[in-house]
Amino acid sequence: MFKYITLFFTFFSFAQNKRYHIVYDYTLNSKDIGLITNLKSYLTGDGKKSIYEEDFMKSKSQAADDNSFSIPTKNNPAFFKEIHSKIVTYNDHIQMKFFDVTDVHPSFDWKIESDTKIILGYTCQKANIYFRGRDYTVYFTTDIPYSDGPWKFSGLPGMILEATSDDETAAYSMIAEKVELKETTNSIQNPYLKSNLITYQDYLDKYKLKYDESRSRMDTNGYSRGMNKGAKEVYITY
Repeated sequence: MFKYITLFFTFFSFAQNKRYHIVYDYTLNSKDIGLITNLKSYLTGDGKKSIYEEDFMKSKSQAADDNSFSIPTKNNPAFFKEIHSKIVTYNDHIQMKFFDVTDVHPSFDWKIESDTKIILGYTCQKANIYFRGRDYTVYFTTDIPYSDGPWKFSGLPGMILEATSDDETAAYSMIAEKVELKETTNSIQNPYLKSNLITYQDYLDKYKLKYDESRSRMDTNGYSRGMNKGAKEVYITY
């Protein structure tokens, strides 16, 4: 009994005093337009709240002619997660009009498998999920005992250090290249506290309206390219 009590307090102390900061190497292959984008993304959290940022301001993209160039952007996408409440707040756009969106999503229906691999010295286990139009494969480690990961992901018994998805239109990979665990008393601040938030469903409704408008402007030969149906999440399924 004493052994289990000691283990419990060790885990409790770890979870209370440590903040994690993880750097991911993020690659997006937009197959439909022949563009590969590589950037860094960052996850900082304390097990209760976290912020995930994709650094498009310093990203490099490579087109079919192999010429690299920078992609200018005013703000990096940032996802603020209230992990236990399953709430994610973030900024997204529809034809360059930006919205602050709050997404209260159901529990992720992870399928945990027996396959393992080593990432940055951590033993990681494989899990799969179909989430909003895409299949994802991830590797998580219980050696970092926080239920968190890149993008909107959470819900596994450990930290996600790798997430990938690949289909006929796009391929994504988010692979950890650095993990830092530090003691801190500072809390994670919500950058959207003063924002005018809309719900995820409101965002979908606005997206579908603009999508239909863009399709109606296409000529009969399809020369005017309409909006796509979504990126990591497929917003339009027809």
